Amino acid sequence: MSLSETNLFPQKDYKLRKIGSDITRTLRYHILRNIRLFFKGKYTIPNYIYDISSILRLTTWSHILHVVVTTSKDGTGIPTAHTRHHRLQTVFFVLGLANLASHVTTDSIHVYRYSGEVENEWKSTMMWYFLIVGWLIFWGSLILYSREDEVAALMEMNCRVELLALREGAARYVEWKFIIVIGAVYLAIFTLPPGAFLFSWAYPCLPQAVTSVIPQCSQWNYVGGPVPLWMRLTAGLMSGHMWWLQAGTVMTILTLNSYPAGLCKIYFDVVARNLNRAGIEVTIRKYRNLQVLLNLVNDLYSFPVLQFVMAGVMVAEIVSLYMVMSSSAKIPIQATLFFGLLSIEMFLTIHILFHTLRLPYLESEQFRGVMARWTRKRSGWVVKFEKSLAPLAVGMGDGSFFDKGTAFTIWEYCMDKLISLLLA
Repeated sequence: MSLSETNLFPQKDYKLRKIGSDITRTLRYHILRNIRLFFKGKYTIPNYIYDISSILRLTTWSHILHVVVTTSKDGTGIPTAHTRHHRLQTVFFVLGLANLASHVTTDSIHVYRYSGEVENEWKSTMMWYFLIVGWLIFWGSLILYSREDEVAALMEMNCRVELLALREGAARYVEWKFIIVIGAVYLAIFTLPPGAFLFSWAYPCLPQAVTSVIPQCSQWNYVGGPVPLWMRLTAGLMSGHMWWLQAGTVMTILTLNSYPAGLCKIYFDVVARNLNRAGIEVTIRKYRNLQVLLNLVNDLYSFPVLQFVMAGVMVAEIVSLYMVMSSSAKIPIQATLFFGLLSIEMFLTIHILFHTLRLPYLESEQFRGVMARWTRKRSGWVVKFEKSLAPLAVGMGDGSFFDKGTAFTIWEYCMDKLISLLLA
């Protein structure tokens, strides 16, 4: 064989190798660059608008909040919230409430069955968890239905404030902790509903399946031959839909609460940075933008919505940790994985999302201090206007508000209750 026959296309082969090495080098550069940016606290995502819009679309199309989100077609990615998007919107909302009510009824029956039985204490604890969270989401959805206009307005206004900050010159403000939260939201939405469907399909006699209360389900096992197909299908579809409703409600409420708190830091930073160029007279008026946003947040989360949110998060964290630490040997491995994932989600909620709610108060106080120094030698109306600006804060519904120690107080309370349960 001649030398020319050993490589029929030497030039083409060289070009292919060169292209392959260029692609490999480019991929390696971007991967290492993203890793470095991640550990520096910044990431390559330019802003939060598109991810927030995507999350709201995924969660609201369960129709549990009677608000449906679509993305605007102007290229900004700002969500458009609809209270009357299609004719069946109210029908789907009522069906969602009916599904939640049927699961709450199922949990009530199981609580009654296992209450007082020492050997089935872990079953009773798990059923109490499902019952409490189900009732909180059911009544919370009804309350938010009565405030659907505020919900729709806040969904759009959040992203518009971020777009306003971008126009002011905000850049490279995406933080790793919010990337983790966004990833956790996607994880919950894409894993909990399919996981609940598969789990209830495989075990239609185990809670949370609505079919677990029929007479053939004795001690969470089906008696009387193979499980009928209709029973598996009913249990799987209703459980999967119910967890879509629950995940959609919880993630939407938490997103609408923590997102504006994070925007306060972004907006105040860029406005303070442009103070020399814009002037104090222009800058001081921009404080009202966030004041309107926080007023809308506090109106939406006034009593009892925020109390429901906090109670649900604390109950979920306490019970999930209790089930993993005390009953993992007694419950199926799927249930252990579920409660383990739930405990991680609630940990992130307390230490990142709830901790974020301190930002409006801290950032507004710092910004007001900067404005006070600039307004000392200004005209009288500027001084009076600056003094009329109250600190911004996310209220808790009882006159108090979130500060830098609130999240740790909530976590300490959860740990105290968990220890009491483990020692009981």
